[in-house]
Amino acid sequence: MREYQCDNCSEPIATSERICPSCGYPQRGDKSEKIRYNTKLMRVKDLVEDSEKSIKGILSFAIIFFFMAFVVFLFSVLFKENHYSGALVYLACGIIYYLLNRIGSKSSYLMAVLAFFFYLGHTIFEFSNNMFLQSPVELDKSFTESRGATLFFALIPFAYMLFRVALMIVSAKYFWTEMKLKRYGKLVEHVRSSGGQ
Repeated sequence: MREYQCDNCSEPIATSERICPSCGYPQRGDKSEKIRYNTKLMRVKDLVEDSEKSIKGILSFAIIFFFMAFVVFLFSVLFKENHYSGALVYLACGIIYYLLNRIGSKSSYLMAVLAFFFYLGHTIFEFSNNMFLQSPVELDKSFTESRGATLFFALIPFAYMLFRVALMIVSAKYFWTEMKLKRYGKLVEHVRSSGGQ
């Protein structure tokens, strides 16, 4: 069987093939088909770039939850309040997001799906068990005399809610990006194997 090189990816392709089996390029397509292919290729490259950013983003989730665990633990120790269960939940979330980041180096699709549903799961668990971050100490009178300190601690729940909404939007975006990439199959493999070139 005679072969020649694909005009797009330079892989060998049989003369009987109309579309390259490696990258999907329409070898014998007209100008409009090739324009459509290149438009789709640029779209896939953008999605793959977003997907690679999401792997780093999941690591930032882990860092944030580790930090939250440390802060809640510190407040529990300093003010002798029992918020240790909350600190453990945040620590567990941080560990799981770190593991999801490691999974992402092998399969960003699996990572995004697991991260999205894990986020929903631990959010429902925290709120149903009243474990969401609140002002972590009951301030004594001497402490509340400072308006700045009172305002700071009053804003903790509000800031935490904003953080969780932002986290939900970001995790949903990762999930949606991977769902869209799933539709492009071999073209995604081609873009990733060629390093986005």
